[in-house]
Amino acid sequence: FPARCFLETHMWNIFGIRPYSCDCLATNKSTNKRNVARHQLVKHFYPTKLRCSYCSKKFYDQKIFDDHINSHLVHQCHLCSFKASSWRTLNKHCHEIHGNGALKTLQCDICATRFSYNFSLKKHFERK
Repeated sequence: FPARCFLETHMWNIFGIRPYSCDCLATNKSTNKRNVARHQLVKHFYPTKLRCSYCSKKFYDQKIFDDHINSHLVHQCHLCSFKASSWRTLNKHCHEIHGNGALKTLQCDICATRFSYNFSLKKHFERK
């Protein structure tokens, strides 16, 4: 082993020794201080202000929370009966199957033309 600490960790793994743990979880021990530090940051120091309304899972990171919420949602193609669990999958479907690039979810109230982006719809209204 290149360093004594690697040998030590190897021996702990072989014999099932887990010397590091958080005070809250005496049964969840680790051979690695960083794993315990990560647990403490996520579970104790970051506020878990975000809670999924579908399954009650708690989150401290907005992006991870948004991705999780999207996993519960079903996105319907506006051109056929295809359903997807993410916008990315639905966009890919629209591009590959319908050949119309990005998903066009915005519609002009006057002429029913569809747009992918707010600025495109706004520019369309300015021309009318």
